Amino acid sequence: MATSEKDLEEQLMEAGNRLLSPLPLVDELLPLLDQIESCLTKVEQLPSESMQKALSPSRKALVADALLRHSDLDVKVAVAACISEITRITAPHAPYEDDQIKEVFQLIVSSFEKLYDDSSRSYYKRVLILETMAKVRSCVVMLDLECDALIVEMFQHFLRSVRDYHPENVFTSMETIMTLVLEESGNIPLELVSSILQCLKRENQEVLPIARKLGAEVLENCATKLKPYLAQAVKSMGIPLDGYSEVVARICPALASDDGNAISENLESGAEEYGEELVGSMINVWWPNDREFYVGKVESFNAVDMTHKVVYTDGDVEVLLLKHEIWKFIDDDKVSHKGDASDGESPVASYEMMGDSKSYGTCGTSKNERYWTLDEVRTLVECLHELSTDPTWKAENDFKNGYLVRLEEMLHQKCPNCGLKAYPHIDSKLRDLKKKYDAIAEMLNKFGFTWDELRMMLQVDKKGYDNWCKSHDNARGPWGVPFPHFHVLAEIYGNDRATSDDVVVNIEREMENQKKAHESFSISDDGVSMTQESAQATTSSKQAKKQKSGKGKQARGRESKEMEDARGMTSSFNDLSTKFGNFIQDMNSHLATMANALSQTQAREQEMADKSNRIVSELLQLEGITQMDAMQAATLLIAEPNKLIVFYQLPTELRSSYVLSILHPDGRGGGVVVVDRFSFFQSN
Repeated sequence: MATSEKDLEEQLMEAGNRLLSPLPLVDELLPLLDQIESCLTKVEQLPSESMQKALSPSRKALVADALLRHSDLDVKVAVAACISEITRITAPHAPYEDDQIKEVFQLIVSSFEKLYDDSSRSYYKRVLILETMAKVRSCVVMLDLECDALIVEMFQHFLRSVRDYHPENVFTSMETIMTLVLEESGNIPLELVSSILQCLKRENQEVLPIARKLGAEVLENCATKLKPYLAQAVKSMGIPLDGYSEVVARICPALASDDGNAISENLESGAEEYGEELVGSMINVWWPNDREFYVGKVESFNAVDMTHKVVYTDGDVEVLLLKHEIWKFIDDDKVSHKGDASDGESPVASYEMMGDSKSYGTCGTSKNERYWTLDEVRTLVECLHELSTDPTWKAENDFKNGYLVRLEEMLHQKCPNCGLKAYPHIDSKLRDLKKKYDAIAEMLNKFGFTWDELRMMLQVDKKGYDNWCKSHDNARGPWGVPFPHFHVLAEIYGNDRATSDDVVVNIEREMENQKKAHESFSISDDGVSMTQESAQATTSSKQAKKQKSGKGKQARGRESKEMEDARGMTSSFNDLSTKFGNFIQDMNSHLATMANALSQTQAREQEMADKSNRIVSELLQLEGITQMDAMQAATLLIAEPNKLIVFYQLPTELRSSYVLSILHPDGRGGGVVVVDRFSFFQSN
């Protein structure tokens, strides 16, 4: 053990034991707490057993009633600063029991009240507490402890205490915390949204411009999530839309019409037969244009506008007000709701005309939502990476059927009591991880976006990020939030783009389809007609490209058979001529694309060969990489092209860390471990 670490342990042990003794007077207590905080800031996360033992006296003493409820304000802030450091050190594990954690958060939130006072002895401690909460994401634990009132109080403290003279990190830390809390919330309390709206009221002269800016930034960051809640909050406050900052109208443009009456009426419409209890159910939803039921899973329920999110088996996603739809449980011949009649043929009539007499039965309901611990997510990514290197499960650009069930088995071996299932848990989490990876990878290919290897997060100025999100809605979320799985996911998904072979296969398939389309037209004595096979294919294609509509069939006038035949023959000849022209044009385009694809394949193969040839010299230029390290790393990188691609994509200053992580996968890095929901409690 290094002498400096041993000295640090001795100092912590001594200071902690002094706190366990009868407390000294304030003049002596404050320097002692300062000493403990100074020592704690030097302790890294995931400390050794000896360091954990040295931390024990301070950890116990800091949550004693005498300190948590001390009458001196500076003492309270000093205690909060020390506990904040302890939560950083022990993350993602909880340092205290749930009841103690609640009291700790009360103390921490109270320290933000006078953050505006930069002349206070405790000013810099308050700033440090704020930065630590934003960095390790401990704020999300308040959601799981159901500290709704405390969260509202924290938002109010931020909006009242933020000042122009604060350093930029104070504003960004507040923004990060508020955004995290809103994005991670299941149902957002009305009071929370209203607290932000209060600072955006034009008539509120007491609000500082910097506070308005903070509120507006948070609303912009969470626009998609907040939209329905914002409509309800505006209505409850009874102030016209033009009484707020412009950001409110941008997020909820529908409110601009008739002062939001349309949305208000929608929110107040009749009671819903089913709500949260429907989440997890498999249902059949009637699509009038296709005159057919489609199977989907109810993924979530929004209590604000009483809508359900339905994910169909073919990948389509809809948000539905089910009381206006025709739907039924799978294996149930009873229609659960017949919806409202619409213009033309009613959807109810359409269903009854089908004469669907299948026997369906009721599928039990279950709740999809499941919060993952850091260990579970890390294990899932490790298992997925293992499958990605196994040709038994990894196809050319995707995984083979059944891989989710295999992942479930692998997870249960490594996390026996996790209870995670292939559907919906693993499927949902992988979709989320892939979405986050794609968004970050796309941004990193653009100028101004870089990757912070130490903090494992996207690095870009807030303005540039916000501008990007205006045209890329899927990119919202990663800013200021660590994503420690990026490199591993890059190895898994980084090469899953269309290769030249895919292009050639798709071209050949398309050419075959064009040929079939041409051959499906036959010239008979009565003119041009489609073959039965082509007609079926066309019908199938139309159903595959279905578009939902509430309208039924429209009545049409009858024409004489002669006029119909004449018009049909003319239309058929015109259609045939157009298809021949399109076919020739597409053939020329496909041939050019094939030639280009083959050329690109050869160029990529040559590029990979060049990269492999110079990898050793590249590795030897890296700081901290020995000759032996370089040889071992070169062998690993050349053997796994995905890792080689990642290596060359990284900035030069990050390559050493990446190489060392490959050579020593079990080594401890210098990044910041963040708190994930529920993982904070796994030690209790």
